[in-house]
Amino acid sequence: MSAQVKCIFGWVLVALCVAMTGCQSVLKGVRIDGAEVVFLIDVSNSMSGMREAVLPQGRSRVLDAAVREVQRLEVRHARLASEVLAMLSPKKAPARSRSKLDVAKLELAQVIDNLPVNTRFSVVAFAEGVAAWQATLVPASLDNKQAAQRFIAEMTTQSGTSLGKALDTALAMMPTGQVVLITDGSPTDRSPEQILQQVRVHARGHATQVTTVGLGEDQNQALLQGIAQLTAARYYKR
Repeated sequence: MSAQVKCIFGWVLVALCVAMTGCQSVLKGVRIDGAEVVFLIDVSNSMSGMREAVLPQGRSRVLDAAVREVQRLEVRHARLASEVLAMLSPKKAPARSRSKLDVAKLELAQVIDNLPVNTRFSVVAFAEGVAAWQATLVPASLDNKQAAQRFIAEMTTQSGTSLGKALDTALAMMPTGQVVLITDGSPTDRSPEQILQQVRVHARGHATQVTTVGLGEDQNQALLQGIAQLTAARYYKR
């Protein structure tokens, strides 16, 4: 990787860290355990709703400097940088708020960047359909991390919330390990009772933990708590 490419990704991470400081966090404090993890992220239309953000005095100048530096560097395959700039642009959202999906995408990109090299991982997005970045777990190499971040940056909201199908996809990747589920609503493909039974059956023969992160007031808290409890994992309300 050239020094220029390293530089632009460094500035992207600066932009991510600074931008998230004033926002209501999605993933802060969520523990990533073990050497195998699948990140399961809801991209349904409701994820376009806003989360409040208050940028401390002086912080915007640091963010502006990071944005200007990313803009200055012309790198031939730096799509992630352009996507990050688009998400941070005031034309995208009000200066003091970001959509739930934008916040989740930015924080998830940062979490992936910090994965240990011995971790194996994948990312799955779901709305009415389910899209897996990789059908099997891959090593957390620099190339794979950057490819996953590009996949995350390109996520857009769609209709539907096929949580049952998404869990099928994620759980099929691993008999053990951790699934981190990020969602703000209720499933549309199966009833909550059917999903709990689905997780219960899987838990009988597997040691996969499903950590659940519920966003906003419309989340199905009972369902997310139930999924976490059935798999000896934690539920986070955000």
